[in-house]
Amino acid sequence: MNFAQRSKAQNVKLELSWYPQRTCWRKKFKGRAYYFQQPITQDGYLTALHEWVLLKARLDGDRPHADLWQHHRELFLQVQRYWQQFGLPTEESKTARQVDEFLVWIEDWLEQPVLPSPMPVFAFCNSKKRKDFYAEFVGDSFTLFGTNVQYCLPAKWEDRLDRLTAKRHVKEPQTIGYWLDKYIERVRKRGGKFIRKRTASDRDFKLRHFKKYADMSAHVTSVDEPFVEAYHGILDTAQRKNAKELSRDSKEGYFKAFRMFVRWAASQSSCEMKLPANLDNREQSFREAKGTGRIRQTKKSMLWTAEEFKTAIAILPSPYDCFALLMMNCGFRHVDISELRHDDLQLDAGRIVIQRNKLNQQHTAPVVSYKLWEPTITAIRRAMSDHQEYVFTNDRGLQVENSIKVWWKRHKHKYGGKRLDYIRKTGSTLIAQFDRNLDELYLGESLGTTARIHYSFNDGEPCEALDKGLAALGSRFGLSEGPAKSVMLTDEMVEALQAAGIEI
Repeated sequence: MNFAQRSKAQNVKLELSWYPQRTCWRKKFKGRAYYFQQPITQDGYLTALHEWVLLKARLDGDRPHADLWQHHRELFLQVQRYWQQFGLPTEESKTARQVDEFLVWIEDWLEQPVLPSPMPVFAFCNSKKRKDFYAEFVGDSFTLFGTNVQYCLPAKWEDRLDRLTAKRHVKEPQTIGYWLDKYIERVRKRGGKFIRKRTASDRDFKLRHFKKYADMSAHVTSVDEPFVEAYHGILDTAQRKNAKELSRDSKEGYFKAFRMFVRWAASQSSCEMKLPANLDNREQSFREAKGTGRIRQTKKSMLWTAEEFKTAIAILPSPYDCFALLMMNCGFRHVDISELRHDDLQLDAGRIVIQRNKLNQQHTAPVVSYKLWEPTITAIRRAMSDHQEYVFTNDRGLQVENSIKVWWKRHKHKYGGKRLDYIRKTGSTLIAQFDRNLDELYLGESLGTTARIHYSFNDGEPCEALDKGLAALGSRFGLSEGPAKSVMLTDEMVEALQAAGIEI
């Protein structure tokens, strides 16, 4: 008969009970079971009982000075929880490690039967030169730390713990990586509804450089003025995989995407990021090593000549000949062709009336009436689909934007090898040569003057100047007759015509 059985036979009630499933002593306290790995002997029971007394004292806090130790333990558990929830800034990593050591130190003391008061804090701080912990929570001036249950954390931490209490149910980490992923996810969800899907993927691509540069586990507050300046400097010297320097346009695009992310994150109430004061500093620009003049000359050589365009139109299969004609006739991009709707067509009148899809959220974007050339009208009638909404669809009945790009990439060498987007640029260049005020309207870009934005509402109406410009453009490629020439009649000429019986 073992010790537990003998005690039961003698009607002796033990504080602990024997638990044969684990071959140890057990005690249930406040809905929780505690186990003590001691043998089922009288000595084993007494040892287990001693362990329980110490554990109960730590749980209850009924020993002298236990409330002082428990108070400090609870405060620093909250400090630990704050870093777990909101992320750990790199500059606070050493302090966080010393807080973990302080909590372990308290747990070791709470296992002791006697707790000293005041707490031997200076021994803890000096044992391993824990200067960061001392500077953050103790300080050189008079403090209640370790001496009184009225001790409060510094004001900085009181403010942090207030936010922890208010947002404990939200559990929003405060790392750069978390908020960057949240921003990209937001952009993707808006893709196709408020912004184009291509714009969403482009934003994601341009933020990859920042993602590689920044420490994704760092606290969002590390994105400050020095960070912005440092990232701009990194971009300014960035290179491609082939060791060639990034173009200025690429650098500006990456930096613009980074600034958009920072503005969004800083505007979120649950994010601790502060908007850096130098985010929009005009001095943060990028320069081309050889200047932009040489680049513009290079781009000019990429424009389509009349012979190249006429040759391509003659041999391009349908519907790609139609797409090329629309790019020249109406200054369309791939997406404009893809988004063209049956409601935009007025083929009997020989026109397309449209607002560019990319700018349809801006009240400064005009609705333009384009006069179509006869070959363009014929190509549209031949290539248009029976889709209830979109004029052009691919073989699967989907929109054609990606189909155009993929097909041209595979076959462009057969048709001169030039870029499709330079058809629009060629049209804009020639329209501007005819009339310098027409290229903005031809491209359907945002209006640039107060009068045009707020006072002149000619949207969707034919524009005689644009019609003449398109006629001149078409005549350069043999697609239409040139604009009719007008003659200014003098008074003498009018009188002579009237005398001849010709009404004017």
